[in-house]
Order: sequence, then C-alpha cells, then structure tokens
Amino acid sequence: MSSDPNERKKPPSEPPREVPSSKYGSRRFGRMGKTDGRNVKRLWKAMMVADAIYPDGTPLTTGEIVQLDNQPFEIHRLTNHLAKKPHLFVNMGATRIAGLDGRTKYPQKLWLARPDGYD
Repeated sequence: MSSDPNERKKPPSEPPREVPSSKYGSRRFGRMGKTDGRNVKRLWKAMMVADAIYPDGTPLTTGEIVQLDNQPFEIHRLTNHLAKKPHLFVNMGATRIAGLDGRTKYPQKLWLARPDGYD
C-alpha cells in the first residue's frame, strides 16, 4: 500500500442521483443526450395539438405548457428549449400569473409553436 500524500482517494461509491422523468417516472441525473432532440419534437407536437400555432393560435404560458399531455420536460429544461430554439417556438410576450398565496403575481412568458418547424 502506498503512503504517497498526493495520491487521490476515491470517494465512497454512491448510487447515481435520481431525478423525475415524465417518460420513466425517474431517471439518472445528467444530460440526456440524443433523446432531447426527440423530446423537443414531442414538445412541438404537444403545442400543435393544443392549438398554440404561430401566428393566430392561442399563446400558452410556460406553466400551461408544462401541463400538456405528451410534453416530456420539467420546467427548467422546458424554458431552456423554448428560449433557445427560435426556429421552433415564438415568444409572444409575458403575462402575470397568480401565485399559490393568491396575492403574489409572477411573470410567465407566452409561447407559440411555428407550424413549419419540422418541414
């Protein structure tokens, strides 16, 4: 056994961190990789079914989009995809949504999906 003070000690093995998953119930923490592309398409389709179609559709708040059927993302990843994919989603401004206490209002962006996003 080596007594080198510069030798790195391995941390005790811990089970991988689990996070909620809309598809599997829970999954390992970390970047999902290739499946994010398919899931963005599922998000886009869910918005099309909900009639949130640019330019004349009914805009949905971020909170409403999270509740859509077949929409695979939790709120943080959802807002990231919506904001960073202008070829698929259009920000139509913001609205103020009442908080759980009924007195506080929080801003949420309004979104529409582009109909030609996956042509």
